Amino acid sequence: MSGFFSPARLHAGRVSFLIFIMMAFKAAAGDPAGAPDLALSEKEMYERAMIQRALDLLGLALEPEAKGKRIERVEVIRLPIVEESDPWPNFVNLFHVTTREHIVRQELLFEAGQVYDEDKVRESARNLRLLPLLFSTVRIVTARGEDPRGVVVVVITKDLWSIRLNSNGNFGGGVFNFFYVTPSEQNFLGFNQQVSLHYRIDRDVQTFGQIYRVPRLFGNRLRLVESLAIRTNHRTSEVEGGWGSVLLQRPLFSVDTEWGFYVQAGFDIGIDRFYQGVDYYRVEIPAGDAVYSLPWMFRHESFSASAVVQRSFGRKYKTDLSMGYNLHSRTYGLADEFAHLPAGVREDYRQDAVPVDDRAGAVIAAVRFYEARFTRMQNVQTLGLTEDFGLGLRASFDIAWANPLFGFSQHSLRLTASLGYRLKLGDDLLVASGQVSARLMPDHGLDGIDTDWVDQLAEVRLENISPSLFGLGRLFVRLRYAYSQYSRTLTRFTLGGENTLRGFISGFTSGPRLLNVNVEFRSAPWVIYTVHLGFVVFYDGGDAYGFEPEEDFSYHQAVGFGVRWLFPQFDRGTLRIDVGIPLGPDFHSRFVEWITIAFMQAF
Repeated sequence: MSGFFSPARLHAGRVSFLIFIMMAFKAAAGDPAGAPDLALSEKEMYERAMIQRALDLLGLALEPEAKGKRIERVEVIRLPIVEESDPWPNFVNLFHVTTREHIVRQELLFEAGQVYDEDKVRESARNLRLLPLLFSTVRIVTARGEDPRGVVVVVITKDLWSIRLNSNGNFGGGVFNFFYVTPSEQNFLGFNQQVSLHYRIDRDVQTFGQIYRVPRLFGNRLRLVESLAIRTNHRTSEVEGGWGSVLLQRPLFSVDTEWGFYVQAGFDIGIDRFYQGVDYYRVEIPAGDAVYSLPWMFRHESFSASAVVQRSFGRKYKTDLSMGYNLHSRTYGLADEFAHLPAGVREDYRQDAVPVDDRAGAVIAAVRFYEARFTRMQNVQTLGLTEDFGLGLRASFDIAWANPLFGFSQHSLRLTASLGYRLKLGDDLLVASGQVSARLMPDHGLDGIDTDWVDQLAEVRLENISPSLFGLGRLFVRLRYAYSQYSRTLTRFTLGGENTLRGFISGFTSGPRLLNVNVEFRSAPWVIYTVHLGFVVFYDGGDAYGFEPEEDFSYHQAVGFGVRWLFPQFDRGTLRIDVGIPLGPDFHSRFVEWITIAFMQAF
């Protein structure tokens, strides 16, 4: 789900749907091996069985009362991808090196001899789950020690398949939108390093590149990420640009970490294209008695570099301060397709449909406040697996002061503020959040604007995840309003197809304002040979609209259903197929436009 309380959205290799069909048929035929695990995973049957196997291996028993006791020792149990209880052949493990024990231990914030601290244990589990595409499951439990005043902490991890395609894609509203595949070794020789190739294709462009990630450079807390790619037009075979970046970071890896920093640089060169259904979004340019209907596209060239130092205060109530420097150059121009147009038409098109160049050197600063309070839930983004969510108040304020003294000639002051609260009542999670930003810029370069405050942006969200309803699943509700005005980058919002107005063509409606309502019931998963299967029923509604009469608000809505499935040995993200049926005057019988096929939940 996109939004304020989304966990990191992981894209990974998918397993053939045909395999799932064969296993489901085998279970339906009455194979007794699958019968014991048909309980809903709301009861954590999958993870509980994993915990019990680990304790049996160690000859230990659970200790539910660990508070105030001394940690006698820390045991790490690293389960392979495929165990006897899994439906996959064991030889798969021969092609994977299980994550090495020291890689697990270096993420732990506790050690033998210390007094058991539940907060540090939970944060250690969160850190392990946040390692990209490393583990399908992480659980930390306490067992009885030899001394009644001591406990044994047992860290249990189950690897994900690390040689993977890391694919993602979207087909929505009857249109192919994009597909990418990043064949990777996600856990190179068990050292938690990622070596990847990258290929992405959309309606016009294909990208070839590579990515290298080292989460713990030289075994310490430094993180290194490097990437480089080239873009070509797959219709003409011409090179359109590329992108690349390098990041060196020491993150604020725990609530007790006081100092952090990052240094990064990158570039991005290419052509932005905007679509509506099977065609481009059109821009109408009058010229005398004629009107040119032109596709919305433009070239961009972006270069940036930043250096930021962070200081963190507090433990339960955290305040993070950061200060640094950013230098960037973003320039825009007409695509080659417009070279044959009259000069006046090209100039009008640039004025109406191409962002304003933005070059600046700026001193940047930010303050962020949040409560270091977390909860674990299931059946939110994944099916049956444990997920972490922060709770309580979250607020931030950012400032960027651009001045010729810092590079380039821009004078501006950009302000951004956000405020949100996450409230958990029982197993219900309620989230309210909002963000506003604007830039004070006397020389903004926009015609017909009588204010110096440009790039005005506001967004408000109200989201709720219900507790399990009669053991059947959760109800998700989201209300979102967004607003953009005097945007130098021509910010617009879209709905349709993949963008949570399912049943409509991609980019069905577009504008600088957005109202979106989503209601979705997501079933708890059925576990068949450890494969998790679920269904959804949903309602989507809203409109993306503008300020002119021809862009006035018009509510559109659809209802529908879908299926979800997850292979926890190989991924934490779901594969989904949704069928949305437009209601009212928007109804149509073009069935192919009703269908959305994508990875991850819709919101």
